[in-house]
Amino acid sequence: MTAHLKDWELLIQPVPLAVRLARKTKQGEPPERRPELGSCLLWTGHVAQTGYGVLSLSSRLGTQRKILVHRLAYELVKGEIPGGLDIDHLCSVKICVNPSHLEPVTRRENFLR
Repeated sequence: MTAHLKDWELLIQPVPLAVRLARKTKQGEPPERRPELGSCLLWTGHVAQTGYGVLSLSSRLGTQRKILVHRLAYELVKGEIPGGLDIDHLCSVKICVNPSHLEPVTRRENFLR
């Protein structure tokens, strides 16, 4: 997890981010386009107009910050996202947070997929 998320979690959040993420997911089916990937893990929390899952973080001072849950899932399991890269859903399911379905790629590669 990147340092800025770790600091935010330790100082402000009463429930660890990994627990919050797990509470809002459910087992899905394997994606039609890529069944060899196995089952998706679907976000059941808030979904932004873009179609991606979002988690809101609040500080004790009342400030809020929103994070994309697929990026959080990747960082919790695989580590920091390399600078300048997007996280691509290999399954093409925007609400999937299964880390094995997520891959860091350039913005161009993500767009072309």
